[in-house]
Amino acid sequence: MRILISTPDQFLTDILQEYLKKKGYEADTSDLTPEILKSKISFVSPSIVILSMPLFLKAVWKTYDTVLQEYPETCYLLLVKEEDPLILKQISESTIISGISHEADGVLGLLECIEAAQGGERYLSPFIRRCITMIDRQLFASLTITEKRIVYLILEGYKTEEIAEIMFRSVDTIKTHRRSIKMKLGITGGKKALMEGLSELITL
Repeated sequence: MRILISTPDQFLTDILQEYLKKKGYEADTSDLTPEILKSKISFVSPSIVILSMPLFLKAVWKTYDTVLQEYPETCYLLLVKEEDPLILKQISESTIISGISHEADGVLGLLECIEAAQGGERYLSPFIRRCITMIDRQLFASLTITEKRIVYLILEGYKTEEIAEIMFRSVDTIKTHRRSIKMKLGITGGKKALMEGLSELITL
C-alpha cells in the first residue's frame, strides 16, 4: 500500500514514516501542492493521501477539493489545526474526506485515523467530535419551543399534516417551521436528510 504524506512537521513526518514502515507500507513525503498532488495521484495511485491543513482557508481548500473529486477512489485524510468549531464542522461534512484528525489529538489521533481508513471506516478524532457536538448543541438551543416540539414529533414519525393537527396549526405553518428548522440547523436535502440530521442532534 502506498501512502502520500504532506505535513510541515518533520518530527510528525518521521514518526509516521516509522509507523508505516513497520506496517509494511510505502510512504512518500513531500509538499503536496494541488498541482503536485494531482500529478502524484495520477502516476503513483496511492491508497491513502494525508494532507496537513494548518489553517483551513476556503480558497485553498476549494483548489484541493477540485483535485480530490477527480480521484474519489483514493482515501483522503486531513490533519488540521483549525480552532473554529464551526469551520471544523464544515470540514467534517465533506463527503470526499475519509478521516480528520486534529493537531490537539497528537500523533496518536492521526495513527488512529490511518488505522480506521485501512479498515474502511470514516474517522473523526476526539477533538473534532467534541467541537461538532458543541456546535450541534448550540444550534439545537437556537430553536424556538415550537420548533423543538416539531422536531420531536418528526422523529416520532408524524407527517406534516398530522403535526399540524396535533399542534392546532395549519399545514403551511408547519411547513414554514420545518424550513426554519432546516435553515437553523444547517440541514440540506429532503426528508431523509432531515431525519438523519435531527436524530444526530437528539442523541447528543
